[in-house]
Amino acid sequence: MTIREQYTTFTAEMTIMSPIFIGSGDELNKTRYYFEQDSQIIKMVDDKKFRNFLGENNLFESFRAHLMKNGDKGNIFKWLQENSIDIRNIDVWKYNLKAKNLRKKDEKRDKYIQLNNIKTFIKNQNGKPYIPGSSIKGAIRTALLYLEISENKEKYSQYWSKISNLKDSR
Repeated sequence: MTIREQYTTFTAEMTIMSPIFIGSGDELNKTRYYFEQDSQIIKMVDDKKFRNFLGENNLFESFRAHLMKNGDKGNIFKWLQENSIDIRNIDVWKYNLKAKNLRKKDEKRDKYIQLNNIKTFIKNQNGKPYIPGSSIKGAIRTALLYLEISENKEKYSQYWSKISNLKDSR
């Protein structure tokens, strides 16, 4: 029996009713993306193209110095400005994303702060986002559990009050 014979493939169409994010575990800092404020576009750096660009233009040392000087605060936007490099004249991007809002509000200080890192979505070997079967299974399980509890509230009311008490005690 081959591996292909052991598995069944299903094609399904889902309508997502809420925001969904399944992270890959990767996090990109400002040296790995460029944010165009005017157009609200995020340009993701293609590491191979960027290395080639640095090598072809003898800029490895300049970028390394920027990283050493700034550490976690390194920023490709600032580095490009420091080196008078026009973003329109370079092709070092893997893909672009439309950004709704890259800022979040710091409630304690009542001001907006810039987000430094972008968490990436899980992707398949072709670089396309996908939802793993285990996540779909978890969503189906949660939906079935919700249905069971909402249709049999009296059966589960004692558990609900215990959970509420635990939450309140924290």
